Amino acid sequence: MKTLSASFYNAEISIDSLFERSKPVVRNKKDIIFERFNIDRPKDFRGHSLSVSDIVVLNDEEKVIAHFVDSISFEQLDSFLNLEEQVLSKLSYAVGERYFAIQRTEEGYDYFFYDEDFRLMDGGGYENDEIPIEEAAEELEEANYNMIDNVLNNMPPKKAPYLEYFATESDEFHDMGDYEKSTDVNQIAAIYEKYRENPETAYLGCSMGIIYRDPEDSYYDEAEFAIVKGNTVLGNLMDDVRFYGELVLVREGIEKIHEALPDYKYVPMRDVREAMYPEKMNTEQLAEALDEIAEAFDPYEYRDNVEMGENTVQEVMLDLRSGNIHSYISYLKDIVDEECDQSVRAGVLIERLKAYEPELPKDMEPMVYVNYCEKSELGNPRCQKLSDLDSKTVEQDKVWYADRNPNTIEQKTTAQMFFTVYYAEKGDKMLHHFQGKIDIGTGNGGIISQLKMQNEMKLTDESWISYQQGKGNEEYQKYMEDLTDMQNHVLPYLQSFCSLEEEGVKERREQQIAEKNESREAVPRTGVEANTVVKDAGKAERKAITEKKTMIGKEKKLSIHERLEINKRIIQEKQGKDKPERGADLGVRTV
Repeated sequence: MKTLSASFYNAEISIDSLFERSKPVVRNKKDIIFERFNIDRPKDFRGHSLSVSDIVVLNDEEKVIAHFVDSISFEQLDSFLNLEEQVLSKLSYAVGERYFAIQRTEEGYDYFFYDEDFRLMDGGGYENDEIPIEEAAEELEEANYNMIDNVLNNMPPKKAPYLEYFATESDEFHDMGDYEKSTDVNQIAAIYEKYRENPETAYLGCSMGIIYRDPEDSYYDEAEFAIVKGNTVLGNLMDDVRFYGELVLVREGIEKIHEALPDYKYVPMRDVREAMYPEKMNTEQLAEALDEIAEAFDPYEYRDNVEMGENTVQEVMLDLRSGNIHSYISYLKDIVDEECDQSVRAGVLIERLKAYEPELPKDMEPMVYVNYCEKSELGNPRCQKLSDLDSKTVEQDKVWYADRNPNTIEQKTTAQMFFTVYYAEKGDKMLHHFQGKIDIGTGNGGIISQLKMQNEMKLTDESWISYQQGKGNEEYQKYMEDLTDMQNHVLPYLQSFCSLEEEGVKERREQQIAEKNESREAVPRTGVEANTVVKDAGKAERKAITEKKTMIGKEKKLSIHERLEINKRIIQEKQGKDKPERGADLGVRTV
């Protein structure tokens, strides 16, 4: 069979088939070859175009002639194929209907098998440079000639990919400083730290990294990546190098670098970071994660502020459900800036918090968080149901109020408690909350009873109302609306979860308010009338709500927006802004 051997293709090609594909024009065979591999190349051809310095060998079974490709023609080389006098570096010939090529390398030989359409089927390396190329070709042909279904059999075992590690004094230009590489990661880590400590070469910017080695694939072989810069193991640098980043070998190499430099900050790859926490976290999962990272970040401060066995997770859940997200994000950013072991987790949690949407359990009971109490036993646990803490403060107030000094008739024990109440009505998507303070031992009952007393006094105390009016009409109006809604709706709603109010406590509260009103100096009648309007309106509103509760199924409960609108009208009536003739439409500000 006539064959063509081209050094740039590493395979034998059938001249007859080549000419059969050419156009039926009488031309020089060498010109047809040049056109075929420069203009009309085979689709599966992977070599470079026929160009200057290539060697073309023609074999027509009678004579083998070699030609050198120069800039304008083919020059015949009569002595090129004197095999007895020269050591060949490449061979290619047919093996049945397929083709085989072999070429010499520094370590031995590389060989390739092609199908009848010159498509690469397989190849490999043969490390034995002591035998002639003809003998190596014969051995490989004999070992691999048995082919079934285009699968090469009896191939020598392939070399598996592996990693080398490098350290360089100059990350950008390796030639500007020392450069070391080894398969021993600990050895290279020690060299890297030595480079970092050298002040004479610090300006070069040293680095440490991995070299991916694949003896069977020259395309991916010797790919180098810097992983360590400064005191940080930057595994995330592989996020954008998809092929290498997905290789188990590369991932293991990054982990080994991290283990060799345990004191360095570590930033793992994206999917490793994402796997630290679920993609979508509920309130409890977020609260647990925040509590854990707070303890891990500063265990000493954590233990100073958290009592043993305290349910801090429940506290964080209340915060999250009431919309307090930004304070936690700010705290996590501080952890990120510290560049510590928890920084990566903190960064992931920031993203989870940004995507968080509060969800409330059905029929959730109001909760209380005790910010501070003079008697610590009353504030333990700091987070508990409102009904439980209200009962506890009612009983303790009764005991301490009864224990008086016989000489001064004053209580022997009292304690202030500061707290935050969290609650949500049906249909709410986020918790409401407000802060309060009570004095336990004064005989005024528990949390709800004292909150009622404080609110009623604010609604009727002239000096307090005058003070609020001094802040401006808009702010004063909003303040009075909130007080009225608290008195008419919020406190009764919270009371529904607690025990019925004791009559004695109710009477004492009303008596204290009456005594305070009687001892107050006379005020302008207009002020008294205004406050009477607010108070009477509040009573009327409370009565209306009571009547509404008895009419089951007849009318839907007012929403908070509807209640605020009613309260707004009450305040407008008090200020005389409900009628045009009184200045409502004339921009007249009443005093």
